[in-house]
Amino acid sequence: MKPMINETETAASSPRPAARFPLVWKISLLVGLTLTISSVVMGLVQNRYFASILEQEARGRAKAIATTLASALVEMPDSAVASTVQAVKKDAGVAYIEVVAANGAILAHTFEGKAPIQQNSQLREGEKVNEVVLDGVSFIDVPATVITGTLVHVGLDPAVIRARLQEAQTQLAAIDLRLQSTARAEAKPEPATVGLDLSKLPQGSDPAPPPEPLPADDPPAVVR
Repeated sequence: MKPMINETETAASSPRPAARFPLVWKISLLVGLTLTISSVVMGLVQNRYFASILEQEARGRAKAIATTLASALVEMPDSAVASTVQAVKKDAGVAYIEVVAANGAILAHTFEGKAPIQQNSQLREGEKVNEVVLDGVSFIDVPATVITGTLVHVGLDPAVIRARLQEAQTQLAAIDLRLQSTARAEAKPEPATVGLDLSKLPQGSDPAPPPEPLPADDPPAVVR
């Protein structure tokens, strides 16, 4: 005789399968995480790319300013050098301009007051673009050499380049948002017209004119 098994105890003692996270949710979560990481990486790559482009453009412009000023200093009297570099700095929007003799002595500059202390080797550098620190502030120094041996240094402020980068990113974001809004507006279906347009239905014939009134009957004659 087989022992009787209590079905209730068996059901209670048997382990129930744990509730699993739906596969669709897992896939959606994985796709969303992948897109988020891709967006962050692409944003960083684009940020570095635009920053490098703006810095190269600024360096090329500073090099052109330094070379042009170096060519002009060949025939410029010494008394006009200081006023000339001040005018060029104001018009070009650079951080500073220095005119240095071949021995490293500063002949003219655009700093307020006294020129900051700099290494003689840096002042005598006429070709290589360097990152320098003057009075605790970082600058990009772009030099050019005059045929007489005099050197011209044009300084760029990296903070200005970063500000231009942020401005460009803000403008691109605004353009992107405007394009997305326009695309959504164009993709939105027009609401269907409810009812019939009676003006487009075929028109019937003109209504018939009203009937003419009948003439009144003459009164009967009296027979005498």
